[in-house]
Amino acid sequence: MPKSLLRFAYAAMIGSIASKVAESLLDASSKLPLIDPYAIYQALMSYWGSTLQDDAFLITAVGWLEAARLHTVVDATDGVDA
Repeated sequence: MPKSLLRFAYAAMIGSIASKVAESLLDASSKLPLIDPYAIYQALMSYWGSTLQDDAFLITAVGWLEAARLHTVVDATDGVDA
């Protein structure tokens, strides 16, 4: 199997795991009277969609060691007149 296809399969698997964890939290918290179960589910899925998903895809694409290496972020608008 080509590496790119294998990485895609890993990324899909990670997304599936995140979804299962969110659904499990939704089910477990539905029995707690003082907690809005959907709020917990939505918070996890929002975090997955905004941050964690990108991290997981980066790790599957370049490997743990490269993904964990610090990278300098440069503002693309530096030196550009507004």
